[in-house]
Parts: sequence; C-alpha cells; structure tokens
Amino acid sequence: LEDFKIKDPEGAVKKLVVRLEDKIIELLDRLGKEGKNSFNLLAKTKPKMEIIVLFLAVLHLARDRKLKFEQKEKFGDIILEKEAEVAALEEQKNGN
Repeated sequence: LEDFKIKDPEGAVKKLVVRLEDKIIELLDRLGKEGKNSFNLLAKTKPKMEIIVLFLAVLHLARDRKLKFEQKEKFGDIILEKEAEVAALEEQKNGN
C-alpha cells in the first residue's frame, strides 16, 4: 500500500512497506498450513499499520469468498478459516 515510518524499541525511525497483496498471500499460506487461526494471534506482534493492512486482507478474502470468519461477541477475537472449496482446489493443484 504505502511506506510508513515507525520507531523501533531503541527509538530509531524505520521505514515500513506494507502491501495488501503480500498480506493476502501470507494469510492464505498461514490458513493453508494451520486451518483455523485467530486474528489477534496473527496481529499480536505486528505494528499498527501492518495490522490495518492485515484486516483489509481479511475483508478482501471474505468478499471473494476465499475466507470465512466468525466473531462471537462484539469486540471479541475473529476466528479465520479458509473456505473449504478453496482448500480443496489448492490440494488438487498441489497433487495431494
């Protein structure tokens, strides 16, 4: 998406580049390996701007019906899971 400047723990300013396409690929890979995952767990150690782009990736994949998610309570954790059809197509493609 854009370049963002963040401070590391020592106070030095670093440039952070976060691309939506990269977060989509990362999210699909993680869900392909782990099945279900928690948004809070995925975002736990990431800077704010990366969390925002990760959330945009979730919305993008949900819109394209490649991902389903569930949030049981307001402001609660979001459980993410790759859609069964997408997972099956990827298994076929990989020869499993």
